[in-house]
Amino acid sequence: MEHGRRHPDNAVVLVGIQRDIQDLLEMILQDAGYPTASYPLDLATVASLAQAPPSVILAETGTSAACLEFLDALRSDPPTAAIPVIVLSSIEPMQVQAQAAGNVYAVLALPFDLDELERALAGAIAHTPFEARIAAQPRDADPIFTQAAELLLREQRSLMLDWVQQVRQVEPFRSRPDISTRAFLNSVPRILHALVLVLGHQVSPQVVERDDDLQQRFREHAQTRLQQGLAVDAVIREYQVLRNVITARLERELPAQPLQAVAAQLNLVLDEAMRVTAVEYARLASQGQTPESAGS
Repeated sequence: MEHGRRHPDNAVVLVGIQRDIQDLLEMILQDAGYPTASYPLDLATVASLAQAPPSVILAETGTSAACLEFLDALRSDPPTAAIPVIVLSSIEPMQVQAQAAGNVYAVLALPFDLDELERALAGAIAHTPFEARIAAQPRDADPIFTQAAELLLREQRSLMLDWVQQVRQVEPFRSRPDISTRAFLNSVPRILHALVLVLGHQVSPQVVERDDDLQQRFREHAQTRLQQGLAVDAVIREYQVLRNVITARLERELPAQPLQAVAAQLNLVLDEAMRVTAVEYARLASQGQTPESAGS
């Protein structure tokens, strides 16, 4: 497929994939009914995909930071912010960095399991992302809210990694060294990505409760924490730490008076996220989803 043309429905774009893996993936994906196109891993590709967004991007990290910069550029550009990305990586630190990006739907270790890849693709394509619905709404937000959202989108990976470090210092997380960084992150970056867009567009925080795709992210987070044997109080605590991390980052960039308005709206959005996650946790627990059964 020529670059710049409209991608067909369910198209999977391969970015920065090693040539031998790329050939294999193209064959597998086309046999499964997914049209494919391949692009180099550079910022010019972001501009091309903004003109013709695919359904999913499949990217490989390699050993450099180029893929991470690519993810950040996708997330910061409105035409590409809603495209779910599946990342392939053989390097654990790169897997963690990619997991911290809110536009990443899944991170798969190389060599990847074919069934796992097919499940990830099917899941990414199954629903219109929350981000796409937000982007389709008329935008008439205060410029200071736009500035705050752009900052948080741009620095999202570092925010998430700061959050992991801080949340590990408080109980009950401090007593759980068995939980890996990726397991800590789970769906939190994708939740934050959506909440930042709610903040930037100044839409009602109640949209958090009404959107099916976003509800699924809260459900997955609640189920993960239940599976890890953590109580609902711990879930609330991690949101409180997240609030502190975001506020500290905004304080460094925004003047004091506008910051008060942004912080007030951010509190409303995070309060709603906490409430919905706690309700989902209670629902799962009431169904008998113990730590042993939640992952089954």
